[in-house]
Amino acid sequence: MVVHQSNIRHLLNCPKAFQLSLESEITRSREMADGLILEQLVFGSKGNDIEELLSNGKKPTKAQLERLARFERFADAIRKRLKFGGYPFMKIGTEYKGLILEGEMDFFGVLNGEQVIADLKFTKSIDRIWMTKTRKADFLQAVAYNYIAKKSELIKGYIPFVYILVQNDTSETPLIKLVRVVVTDADAKWFESILDDIILFETYGEFPAEPNEYKCAKCPFIAHCAEGKSVTKEPITIEFGGLE
Repeated sequence: MVVHQSNIRHLLNCPKAFQLSLESEITRSREMADGLILEQLVFGSKGNDIEELLSNGKKPTKAQLERLARFERFADAIRKRLKFGGYPFMKIGTEYKGLILEGEMDFFGVLNGEQVIADLKFTKSIDRIWMTKTRKADFLQAVAYNYIAKKSELIKGYIPFVYILVQNDTSETPLIKLVRVVVTDADAKWFESILDDIILFETYGEFPAEPNEYKCAKCPFIAHCAEGKSVTKEPITIEFGGLE
């Protein structure tokens, strides 16, 4: 079985979501396409056609060209603020007890004088979306890529994983924030325990659903999950007096 950290992240919410992530493709959103455009403007081409990402292969409209010009300004500002020296879009892989682990690092090398693995995130709101993240699933990429890089002997010890957060708004200059994640041996052992869970589920031949009203409502695979659809269609009762 070949798995990516994006698949493993779903396991932390629901085993069936993990299985569905291997079988189903998530439709590329406008925000995802914008992120791919900015990545290439900052780090260089990775084979995706920018015009295709911008306008789905059609002749770009004036508004789309203006958006691209804004992204180009953002990329210039990022490169002026952050000093890169290394390798963009490096593919990595290793094996664990028969599981094939694969990934692609946005950037591997020296960032502002420090060896790091880095990933650029183009987000609608740094504060609302990223500053509320507290779960290991939210930052799984940091331990997964460190684990793969160390196990494949690309690095000797764990190095900082840096999320380069860029706010996607209409500002002339971008809001940029760095989130630096430190990974330890204990984190790598925890990651292996998650991989062991995958192997166990595969051995038994079932990745069971763990339906939950909140998680299922946000699951990108709910259209393919009878248990999730069943849970989310039930009405919710709220006692007004119990609200804050």
